[in-house]
Amino acid sequence: MATRTMALCGIDRKAEESVQALFQQAARQSGMPWEIVAESQADALLIDIDSMYGQMSWMKAQGGPRPVVALTSSSRASADYILPRDFDAAALAGILTMLAERVEGHADAPKAPEPAAPEPAKVAAAPTPAAPVESKPAPAPEPEPEPEAEPPAPPRAKRLVDFLLSGSIPGPVKLKQSDPALVIDPVSGTYLGGAALKPFLALADRELDGDSWDAVTPHEYEKLKSSQGGAAQPISRLVWIAGMGAHPGELAHDLAGAQRFKLNKYPQAEREFPRHIRIATAMLKQLSTVDELVKASGMEREEVVGYINGCHAIGLVESDRPAAAVADSAEPAKGGLFDRLRGKKA
Repeated sequence: MATRTMALCGIDRKAEESVQALFQQAARQSGMPWEIVAESQADALLIDIDSMYGQMSWMKAQGGPRPVVALTSSSRASADYILPRDFDAAALAGILTMLAERVEGHADAPKAPEPAAPEPAKVAAAPTPAAPVESKPAPAPEPEPEPEAEPPAPPRAKRLVDFLLSGSIPGPVKLKQSDPALVIDPVSGTYLGGAALKPFLALADRELDGDSWDAVTPHEYEKLKSSQGGAAQPISRLVWIAGMGAHPGELAHDLAGAQRFKLNKYPQAEREFPRHIRIATAMLKQLSTVDELVKASGMEREEVVGYINGCHAIGLVESDRPAAAVADSAEPAKGGLFDRLRGKKA
């Protein structure tokens, strides 16, 4: 029977011993061989997403091929499986049983074959007369090789808006090499970085991954907040500007197939973008194409597309996108903080 493997990530050293003991009990109860290995060798990951180091493992695992079990005190984490912090062996055994259907595991190494006994010496036989050579039919032509399948498209690079809307940031984090400095707290729904939005446009188009962030403890976040005079900003504003600048001149990927767009309500006007009122006024009237909105507002096409993307990120845009495309592009994480932000004003 194949052996499945799991890594324990972000678990406090004091708790790791008890978690390992429960894991061994759960493996026996599941009736399948499971082992704890290093993170790089594991088939699945058990991550304490409430810890600072666990948050970093959590962000790196997002979108990866390995299933994730989130050890957390929250019931709303967007993971393949959620394991309560006060779990017992039976709860973990149930998850291991379900995981066994998703991961192939590793077959036990085959035993080396025993050496074969030496064959007895053969007595040379008298040569037999050669049989008459018969003519062979010409070989059939080999079938033409089937065309090779096109390689799958590489995964789409993530940007700031993707991290904000996917729910893949479980706790306070700081963006590395960020100018202006950006600290996000999804728990309180706020961010630190100043009231101005235009400086974040340069960050919106930057490609990011799990290594782009440093975890920040809640205490450190409050300390940083106090150093800025307690001026935390609502995170919906950051979602709006991140959506607006993520794809300069191009509609967001999940608006594929849409031709016409309309605002379902008027968003909060930002002082840094006073001319956006022209686009908003045109979009409130009826479903319109980008070209129609450019003509009605007198704005550049890139600015109109960016405004559509920003308002779409906070859930204010209706479109004529086919229903099938809407279902295909639905966000994988549901019920998280950033999903609840959709529909709020920027």
